[in-house]
Amino acid sequence: MKKRNITYFVMLALAVAMAVTSCKTKTTAAYYNFETRCMGSDMDGTLTLRAWGDGKDKNAAIEKAVKNAIHDVVFKGITNGLSGYLSKPLIFDANGEEKYQEYFAEFFGSGAYKQYADFSDERNISRQMLKTKQQMRFGVTVKVYRSELQKRLKQDGVIK
Repeated sequence: MKKRNITYFVMLALAVAMAVTSCKTKTTAAYYNFETRCMGSDMDGTLTLRAWGDGKDKNAAIEKAVKNAIHDVVFKGITNGLSGYLSKPLIFDANGEEKYQEYFAEFFGSGAYKQYADFSDERNISRQMLKTKQQMRFGVTVKVYRSELQKRLKQDGVIK
């Protein structure tokens, strides 16, 4: 009887150990917020953002994340992140995306947006990857030079 109790105890301990190791915390895309977040801001108008992008490979996903960060600064503003931080969009027009569609297709297509973003941070913490069956989703830390971007849009006549 005593031998049987020890056997049951050992089997129970093994079952609990297997259950604990199989239930590791996993990051899934279903429960994650992929909204662009402000991580910090400098006095010169530079925003440090956490942005996400999808792509077939790592480089495409990172490039899309940088485009998403600039798009959010221009059209949506940044309201998520630092407590009390609010960055208004550069274009307040409700249908600004449609109105300036050709301009921004050229802006993003030619690679001009890269002048206003720095994503060269190579630390492991600055990049996160979530993998789905079809695509990779990368979160990167991006510095967006908001004041310089605003000057460019004023110069090109997009904003007043």
